[in-house]
Amino acid sequence: MVHVLTAGHHGFAFSWNNGDHGEGGQAMGLINKYYPAEKFRKNESFPAFGNSSIDQQMGDGDPAAGELVGGINLGFHWGQIVDETGRWSVRFSNDLVAGEMTVDVTPRHCQQFKPQPGHMMRWKSSLDDEVTTTADRQGLVTDARLICSSAKKPF
Repeated sequence: MVHVLTAGHHGFAFSWNNGDHGEGGQAMGLINKYYPAEKFRKNESFPAFGNSSIDQQMGDGDPAAGELVGGINLGFHWGQIVDETGRWSVRFSNDLVAGEMTVDVTPRHCQQFKPQPGHMMRWKSSLDDEVTTTADRQGLVTDARLICSSAKKPF
């Protein structure tokens, strides 16, 4: 499920516990802290995160493979979304990173920003990195391996 959600650039957070019954509370608490239900609305855009360099390793279900307890896409804050025709931006950070991390970011539920499939887009990060990418067949644009720090940076 996590691989399908990541490949489809869906916004999600996930936690697991392959250990004792009492061990999974911390990761689940982080989902509740950073992603309350009211944070997501059908009429408001949000950033979908994926392939974060600080995600824990799920393994394959065997407790010896991967981490017993962990999470995917945890710790992100965002705000100040600009959703306009031809322009989308957001300020985001991650509370769980000490220093820098990388993450894929895809604008979702856009109200005005609607690139056509195959359209070339140019992105500029707060580090003045310029990236050119192409909207996929659903019109989604993903900035892969964007650098993020604990300080809020615009995307």
